[in-house]
Amino acid sequence: MIQDKVTQIVSSLSSSRGEKLFASLVPTLAETIEAEHLFIATVDSEYTTATSVIYVNQGNILDNFSYELKNTPCADVSKNNICLFNGNVQLQYPEDYLLIAMEVNSYVGAPLVDSDGIVHGIIVALYNGKIDNSDEVSSLFKIFSGLISGELERTRNKIQLNLNESIINAIDESVIVTNAHKQIIYANPAFLKCSGYTIDEVMGKDPGNLLRSGKHDKNYYGSMWKSISETGSWSGEITNHRKNGEEFSQWLKIKKVTDIGGSKINYIGIYLDKEELKNIAEQN
Repeated sequence: MIQDKVTQIVSSLSSSRGEKLFASLVPTLAETIEAEHLFIATVDSEYTTATSVIYVNQGNILDNFSYELKNTPCADVSKNNICLFNGNVQLQYPEDYLLIAMEVNSYVGAPLVDSDGIVHGIIVALYNGKIDNSDEVSSLFKIFSGLISGELERTRNKIQLNLNESIINAIDESVIVTNAHKQIIYANPAFLKCSGYTIDEVMGKDPGNLLRSGKHDKNYYGSMWKSISETGSWSGEITNHRKNGEEFSQWLKIKKVTDIGGSKINYIGIYLDKEELKNIAEQN
């Protein structure tokens, strides 16, 4: 029964995340549905290429690979469709040479949809013969696709976050990132050194309240955020104060950043030293 199979798969999992979770889940899932091949792959934003993140063949985890989606059933899956061909899949996709090379006769594929509703990956099972329990296989794919998609997205975001942090940390200028509510979610070492605060002291704070010196009135800040709202950015001179109360002036540039769907908003603030700007202007 499918309930027993779900229990069997879940019992194979631990508190592992990312690659370790996939390494526990995928071989067990492949064995449970009796598939010769099972893989999870990401798809690029243009839906032209898939790249596996884990590939299991006959119970063994093998090297990852990339392939073009054109003329494959995976191309249909990447359009947010569950595809199942119980036999003769090569006749349906005669130009999919990977199916021919792997002697695949049956195919099951399901899309992996991220939190924004965008297909960012696929899970695929390949069979050399017919699928004896195709309804159960489809049900198991539907049950576990959410877990797999969520873990795939979490891993992707972690990689992107680590990359972004590495880039921001390498910048000499002070940089902060806030969420849509103007709460600091990241500050680079240069900002912490300049302001005198620790990362724990700035996280979740409104930078305006944290640094405000009292030198600018409400109209100044109102004009700033009106510009950001209308144009997506603002730049100008601003006087702030450090943790010790010392005032200092900088040139601040704020940029509004949104995701592809426009649903997630962040603000990036870059503080430039006035004297450095002055020296650059004089040299030019």
